[in-house]
Amino acid sequence: TVGDHLGVIEFNTDASIVGSSNYLIQATTINKASMITSINNLSPGGTTNFYSAFEKAFDLIDESHSQEYTSNCHTAILFLTDGSMNTDIYSSSDVYNLINTRNNKYNATIFTYSLGSSASSVVPKEIACETNGVWASIPDGDDLSDYMSAYSRLFALGLGESSNEGFVAWVEPYSYETSGDYG
Repeated sequence: TVGDHLGVIEFNTDASIVGSSNYLIQATTINKASMITSINNLSPGGTTNFYSAFEKAFDLIDESHSQEYTSNCHTAILFLTDGSMNTDIYSSSDVYNLINTRNNKYNATIFTYSLGSSASSVVPKEIACETNGVWASIPDGDDLSDYMSAYSRLFALGLGESSNEGFVAWVEPYSYETSGDYG
């Protein structure tokens, strides 16, 4: 919703932030559409450097917090890979240590998705388990969105409890189906 912030990291041999900012952007309709366009313009290539991906993701989160471009609420990382981790420079232990060290500040929940038959599963599954996230293996040709909805369901659990009485969620204005008026 408009109360959330988002960012995308492209990774292969190295990692980089998608878009023009070095911090998370507010999840407005316009910003989400712009990000989708940027994602659709990405090209595959290179190796699969998990370490650089997480390093850049935590750099983005660090910068966002220092600039106050955050909701100061739950932090989640959705990690998608269609390959096996490149271990030429960094081992799986290096990746686990990086996440454990950098995640101390944020307690981010990491959701991991192994896309297709050639995708790594061991490391993404372990990362999700270590951060109370969810791992999913998506078979070739399956609908990714069916699997990715797990992160919103996990965060929604408990919202109906008495501890959340009076909970307010901000959303962008929307048109009522029956009258066309805005709410």
